[in-house]
Order: sequence, then C-alpha cells, then structure tokens
Amino acid sequence: MTGASVHAVRTVAAALLALALAYLSELEMPFSAATTVLLVAHPMHGMILSKSLYRLAGTLVGATDRKSTR
Repeated sequence: MTGASVHAVRTVAAALLALALAYLSELEMPFSAATTVLLVAHPMHGMILSKSLYRLAGTLVGATDRKSTR
C-alpha cells in the first residue's frame, strides 16, 4: 500500500470509530464527530494543531451562541 492509501484507510477507520462512539454517547448530532475527524485529517501533520484550535474555538462559540438563544 502507498502512503496515501494507508492515510485514507486510517482516516476512514478513525471517522467510523468517532461516529460509533458518538452514537453510543447519544450525542444530539453524532455525524459531527465523523466530520471533525475528516476536517482534521491531513497528511501534513503540522496543520493539525492549528485546525484543532480553530475547530475548538468554533465549537465554543457555537455552544455559547446556542445557550443564549434558549
């Protein structure tokens, strides 16, 4: 297998695992767990940290906004 194939298989496995855990945890929107894995997965590891921080910031802003609309 090539490096790209290994990365693709690992990414799909991680997305499926995240989705399964999200369903087991009975999250309101379980597909977002798999989406997060696919957004963060990148063959260049240097960008993962910055993407993770932006994703965390977006989640916090979304959670804060959602609480204010209730």
